[in-house]
Amino acid sequence: MNNSDKFEYSVVRSRRKSICIEIDRDLNIKVRAPLRMTDSQIQSFVDSRQNWIRSHLEICLLYTSPSPRDTE
Repeated sequence: MNNSDKFEYSVVRSRRKSICIEIDRDLNIKVRAPLRMTDSQIQSFVDSRQNWIRSHLEICLLYTSPSPRDTE
């Protein structure tokens, strides 16, 4: 796991041309990157997308939180 400010994420390298960030149902952050991309390049990408990550984590929390009527 890598730290970017307060986000932990895993890196999956593969034969791809672009980099992307995925957030799964358990709020795990995965960065998919090309094989030749360096750790510092990946870190810079994640740093530049912190606002996107934060907003999407909030959206995911809204969908995974139980509704008030479910707790009654």
